[in-house]
Amino acid sequence: AAFLKSACCASFICLAILFCVPGFCAMRLARVILLATTISWAASSRIDDVTPTDDLKAEELKRCSAETCPSFADKNCPCSQFDDSALMPRMLSILTDTVQRMRKVSDKLNEESSTFTKMWWSSSVGNAQKDMKLLEEAVEHLPELQTIMSAVPVNQIASDQYVPPAAVHPISIEIWNDNMVMRQTFIGEVGVDLNEGEIQHDNVPLRLNTHQTSAYVQPGNAKVSFQTNVEKSAPKDCDIQGVTRCVEIKLRVKCIGASDLPNTDTGIAGDLTDAYCKVRVKRDTQTPSIKFKTAVVANDLNPTFTDAPFELTWDVPIIDPVPTSEEPNNRPLPESEMVPFTSEYCTISEQLEHQLMYLASTVYLNKDGKCKSSKFKTACGMMVKFANAGIDDGAVEELREAAGVNDGAGHTAEQRQDRGPSGLVQIHDARMDVDLDTQVYRIVHRAAAISAGRRYRARHRGGGYRYHGRGGGGGGGCAGCWVVFFALLFLLLLL
Repeated sequence: AAFLKSACCASFICLAILFCVPGFCAMRLARVILLATTISWAASSRIDDVTPTDDLKAEELKRCSAETCPSFADKNCPCSQFDDSALMPRMLSILTDTVQRMRKVSDKLNEESSTFTKMWWSSSVGNAQKDMKLLEEAVEHLPELQTIMSAVPVNQIASDQYVPPAAVHPISIEIWNDNMVMRQTFIGEVGVDLNEGEIQHDNVPLRLNTHQTSAYVQPGNAKVSFQTNVEKSAPKDCDIQGVTRCVEIKLRVKCIGASDLPNTDTGIAGDLTDAYCKVRVKRDTQTPSIKFKTAVVANDLNPTFTDAPFELTWDVPIIDPVPTSEEPNNRPLPESEMVPFTSEYCTISEQLEHQLMYLASTVYLNKDGKCKSSKFKTACGMMVKFANAGIDDGAVEELREAAGVNDGAGHTAEQRQDRGPSGLVQIHDARMDVDLDTQVYRIVHRAAAISAGRRYRARHRGGGYRYHGRGGGGGGGCAGCWVVFFALLFLLLLL
């Protein structure tokens, strides 16, 4: 402001000289005054550039905290200077945000989605790139976060460490408000596992999920009551995702009611919330959820739902459980100790990987499992690298020996009986010496076999199950998986 005043005064003086003082001297005097003003401006700009910058740096250092640090390697405010306990709440918040985004997008997209729809929903993941990059770094620096994400399945995460959102569970129960004028309003959700038997869930508090829709409200004290009934058959032969043994799951879910709902009504054609219950069932960690919903109960903050139970039956592969022991275990694993390949028996890292692979496949691949275009070859290659990274050559050889196969194609019933149930997984060579299109197709459609191979290897080797660790540490031997994960995600977002 001071400079502008000086410049105006100098310009006025120059004009006065030019009009009032005739001759060549007046011109020279005006030029001198303008030159002096320019020099003064340059000096003042330099001062302005230096002093505020120093002040800004000092201010940034004051504001630097575990809640604001941009990365673990930042020069001015590295996250590495803070204690794990100070960083964990922020990282868990980012983790919740990430799994909710990925679940929403993977549920929304399928092979029939238009190109515009794919790009639109993929951009939803892209909105959190900085947070996801920070989460990638945090996994390598915070042992507790790595344990939560990669070392134990969802149903074994300690509640005092982290309460996972509904997005990581196979069943989600949601309460919505039906709106005839505006968008449907999301009130809240809860998530449950496929636990056997008939279970009554009474007055479970609803949780917020801002990624369901842009029209949401704080659930407050709202609660939902529902009933689940799960039956699992004895193991049987099958051929699903590269695995040859499965169980049949029969699920029945009944929405009973909700209570203490917030009033989300617009006041048009009613004064109170018009609630309905929606059920999402994710049969495996890749494909979109199956959805059911009840009829709307109008003008009631404590609705009772009278719809018949929703029923669903499907087959799911059984594989090794996530190995949680540090000690090597080389004994044959009986089928009674195997677990279904459903969300609650997977780690959060496995879920994110499988959802990303599915998401990428809907964008990059056609219905025949081929890369849609030559411009996608790089992305398809990265899909192969990411999925194969967790199985090294040693794991492949051990699996082949255990399964009694030499060509990676399968095994006979006699071999299964001789070798034991641990060899029930069809594993292809991690190098996959076939054309790229075939590699991609195998990877996308053999998520269960790939996870089984990693778990088998980790159990035999010992050291736990941290297959997303850099340098192949721990149990799974996946060197740099997170690097490929985010690189593939960013490629996806560029389409």
